[in-house]
Amino acid sequence: MDGGVVIGGCDKNMPGGMIGMARMNVPSIYVYGGTIRPGNWKGRDLTIVSSFEAVGEFTAGRMSEEDFKGVEKNACPSTGSCGGMYTANTMSSSFEALGMSLMYSSTMANPDQEKVDSAAESARVLVETVKKHLKPRDIITRKSIENAVTLIMATGGSTNAVLHYLAIAHAAEVEWSIDDFERMRKKVPVICDLKPSGQYVATDLHKAGGIPQVLKILLDAGLLHGDCMTITGRTIAEELKDVPARPRADQKVIFPIEQALYKQGHLAILRGNLAEDGRGREDHWPEESGHHRPRARVRRRAKRDGSDSRRQNQGRRYPRAALSRSGRRPRHAGDARADLGDHRQGAGRIGRLHHRRALLGRYVGHGGRSCRAGSVRERHHRAGAGRRFDHHRCA
Repeated sequence: MDGGVVIGGCDKNMPGGMIGMARMNVPSIYVYGGTIRPGNWKGRDLTIVSSFEAVGEFTAGRMSEEDFKGVEKNACPSTGSCGGMYTANTMSSSFEALGMSLMYSSTMANPDQEKVDSAAESARVLVETVKKHLKPRDIITRKSIENAVTLIMATGGSTNAVLHYLAIAHAAEVEWSIDDFERMRKKVPVICDLKPSGQYVATDLHKAGGIPQVLKILLDAGLLHGDCMTITGRTIAEELKDVPARPRADQKVIFPIEQALYKQGHLAILRGNLAEDGRGREDHWPEESGHHRPRARVRRRAKRDGSDSRRQNQGRRYPRAALSRSGRRPRHAGDARADLGDHRQGAGRIGRLHHRRALLGRYVGHGGRSCRAGSVRERHHRAGAGRRFDHHRCA
């Protein structure tokens, strides 16, 4: 194979494609399938998470049925990946900073013609890349991964990026550890107001100047390695030379360094007796202290009718979902239904707890553990999964 065009458009195939490119190490370019356009209901921009939150709000009596149905019917108006700075848009944006995809390509909407044009341009660039024999490992270096992580911190990107870049670095044979994320966090401010912690979505970021505008601000602040090579054969500094030094005044998505939303990054790496090898958490920590002593809030999982399910679950406990900086919203999309509750038939499958239990019911027995069909079936049905349990999967 002379070269490859890798196309991805969701959380896991984004890093998966980049890992494949790094392993093969033949000239390749990454093409993002594009983000979804934001939905709208009564003047409010919506994303997929809006529908999850609406379930909890409606169930708790804080939202009318009209608004509830309006949000669910209008949250996803087009094709494309989830619109906020969730995992897909986080990875696509970081791939621009990494140098493996074209500038401006990571925030284009999937249905738009410019996305088609960008994909065609990517193919033309790949032909030149093959001629130059410019390979992924010539581009994916420790310095370029630092650029990617810098961009993730500046945009308020997904915690999943920690896992994914550890895997990408491993595939590219680049030395990179979980502690490097904490090192980068301490020196990179958050300068973009993007969902889920902020107000705006990827298409708003695109209109405000896109990832190149963010990268230019970081470059001028000395937070980016401008000499890193990109897929075009030019350095990142050369790619950004015509980008304005400051964001436009008529937008509220991208902020100058001196007006950063937070002086340090948002992806903190924690260590302690509960996470000896480290664990990432998305939050904004007190800047005056390098340590954090959180208070654990533990509760028992309640049944659908709201009563205590202690006997049924044999005292099993589950931690309360982490909240956003507003103090209201669970940080993970699926937790809104699981935590706030939804009495509609089958809706419990959306919650992470129910989803994981359903998977446990289907695949328990792997890893040498015994499989007792009766107990597995009981767990499976308690999880709300309506599919018939297949006993042969436990072989």
